[in-house]
Amino acid sequence: MGWNFTKVAMLIVAMAVSAQAVVITSITVDASTEQQVTQIDFDTTGDTSTDTSWTDWQSAVLTGWSGSTNNFIYLYSTETTPVAGTRSAIVADSRVFTGLVNVPEVTFTFTTPITDDAGAEIVLMDLGGGDNISITINGVTRGVGDLSDGWSGTLTNSGDNLELFNNNTTAANTIDSLTELETSDAVVHDPSNRSFDSTGLAIDLADFGAVGPVTQITIDGASSFDPSMVVGYIPEPASLLLVGAGLMVGLRRR
Repeated sequence: MGWNFTKVAMLIVAMAVSAQAVVITSITVDASTEQQVTQIDFDTTGDTSTDTSWTDWQSAVLTGWSGSTNNFIYLYSTETTPVAGTRSAIVADSRVFTGLVNVPEVTFTFTTPITDDAGAEIVLMDLGGGDNISITINGVTRGVGDLSDGWSGTLTNSGDNLELFNNNTTAANTIDSLTELETSDAVVHDPSNRSFDSTGLAIDLADFGAVGPVTQITIDGASSFDPSMVVGYIPEPASLLLVGAGLMVGLRRR
């Protein structure tokens, strides 16, 4: 009997959109690089899996800003005022205790599209604990409570050395766009050191009915979301070829 490409395609799609419960069991960071992530471990429906290659994850870029906030805070682990033109990049540096606080609805873009794979394909980190956010991927919106599993993988910053940089909170100095984020000259340093948790959320694209490609994720936290990291998983090309070959061998004949 010959190939049945229709059945092959249908089975691949069915496998891709089958959601799995994904929990972050641990996050490994490097203290020498200001808590930069080096590894994430997951428990996927009871089967522990480990991402041993952090190079397979890419940081998303902040590209969209919808809404206004007058209590915007930059969070840095040094006392250097965030440089104009580079402020949105602090979410893309993989440091879990460095980020933006109280953002409105924001959109992050992946340079390389994300596709559905086994387990989690996107991980968010939120400063101060898991906020009640809504997430939109490929036109489908889900709340945290709608996902297979909620916030997990909490890290505690025991160093108590986080510095706050507030935008001047008068109405004239609200942050209403990415342009204002990058160019505002009303930055005020709060010298009080603080300690925050940073909590992770593992996202399975199947919860959004998405096989791929996914290039953007929009997050609405009603000005309470505090993103410190948004990353997406890209399997190695060799792994994809092996998976494809295995599927074709398994489905080649009845």
